Amino acid sequence: MLQFDAQLVHRAYPKHRRCARNASGSAPNKSTFKCSSGAAQSKAAKRWHRAAIIVAIVQRFETPIPEGMSENKLDFASLMFNYHDLGHMGIDRTAMNRAIFQALKPGGIYVVSDHAGRDGTGISEAGTLHRIEEAFLRNEIESVGFKFVAEGGFLRNPNDPRDKNTPNPPQPKDDFVLKFVKP
Repeated sequence: MLQFDAQLVHRAYPKHRRCARNASGSAPNKSTFKCSSGAAQSKAAKRWHRAAIIVAIVQRFETPIPEGMSENKLDFASLMFNYHDLGHMGIDRTAMNRAIFQALKPGGIYVVSDHAGRDGTGISEAGTLHRIEEAFLRNEIESVGFKFVAEGGFLRNPNDPRDKNTPNPPQPKDDFVLKFVKP
């Protein structure tokens, strides 16, 4: 079930700071928005209604796209903070990336975030430090046809020595967010 909290509603509707999710715990719908005025309530509900519906799909990593959606059907795909795990799990990452490439429409976006590993380590520390070298990951994804277009630096921490397991570093870890596009 989708959950909306007050912070998310505030970010989505910054002009209506008094909007908040109904405390009933029910799934979000037009009536879950409680705002200070009827006009704000109506505007928030209309904006929510236009939001895309997100459906979780569980598939094998090597064949991540369900039948019927496997060719030029998707606008966006993401993999958040677990690409490194694929290394010690024995997953065919090339097959997975190729399947995602084929499923995306031309111009489709693939975003991958993970914990930054040390230069030259590739994916070798995935099972111990839960990290992956950024250049290694980028090369694997570009090798199936994706074009790198941007990096989000908002999770970077240059002070992280990248020598500790990611759940336990004494300071915030260095994470990267990479955006690729299917040409």
